[in-house]
Amino acid sequence: MIKLRVPGHRILIKPDSVEKVSPGGIVIARPGHGDKLEMMGTDRGTVVQVGPMCWQNFDYQSPDWKPWAKEGDRVIFARYSGKIVKHPETEEEFFIMNDEDIQVVLEEAN
Repeated sequence: MIKLRVPGHRILIKPDSVEKVSPGGIVIARPGHGDKLEMMGTDRGTVVQVGPMCWQNFDYQSPDWKPWAKEGDRVIFARYSGKIVKHPETEEEFFIMNDEDIQVVLEEAN
C-alpha cells in the first residue's frame, strides 16, 4: 500500500464534495461536475496531514505560538490555491497546498 507523505511546509486536505443533495436525497450534479476546474472551486475541506515545517517562517519560537491547523481540522482555504493530487492506488483526490493558504479554521461554538 502506498502512503502519501507531505514534505516541507505543505498541507494535504481532503476537499468537501462538490455534489449537492436535494432534501429528497437526489444528487444534483453541478455543471462541469467532475471537471478539475469545478473541483478547484471548492474552498473547504479537512486537513489530512501537515508537513513538518509548516509555519516555521512565522514566530514559532514565541511562547504563545501554536500551529494554525492540525490533522482533522475543518478549514477554509484560499480559492484556486494548491494542486489536486490523486492517490496512485485509490484515485482519491486531495489538495496539496502551502501552509499560508489556510484562511480559516472552523470550530464548533460552545
